[in-house]
Amino acid sequence: MKEGMHMKQKKYDIVVVFLLIGVFMAALDNGIISAALTTINQSFEITAQMGSWGITIYTLGMAISTPIAGKLADMFGRKKVFIVEVILFGLGSLLVALSPNYTFFIIARLIQSFGGGGLFVIASSHIISAYKKEKQGSMLGGLGAMNGIASVLGPNTR
Repeated sequence: MKEGMHMKQKKYDIVVVFLLIGVFMAALDNGIISAALTTINQSFEITAQMGSWGITIYTLGMAISTPIAGKLADMFGRKKVFIVEVILFGLGSLLVALSPNYTFFIIARLIQSFGGGGLFVIASSHIISAYKKEKQGSMLGGLGAMNGIASVLGPNTR
């Protein structure tokens, strides 16, 4: 009986590693863009005011997609929605890198944010449902730490 519980806990721990990586990717992205904003503005030959939309649209997209992704995860399962979120985030990231103009860049950032928006909420809900209350605080703290670490590393990866 204990062997089965141990294997189940290992499965949860592996899942949490993937969830932490997803949260880290989404949080890191905004820091990287913030640090590269001047270069992006020069590359697309836009003003600083226009350039700020690259950050604003990402934040707005995440705010919109977070509750939607949470509801979809409840309806269709966290694993399926998490995979879709990672794919959207990856596709958006690829499109950002290939952006031929600023309009394309903004649309790509929106796609990227729709993918990033559900990663934290899905990770949080998994931890709350899979772990005992005694462990939830430290696990949720780990998710918060991923955001903090990414916000420090992001501006330094330019």
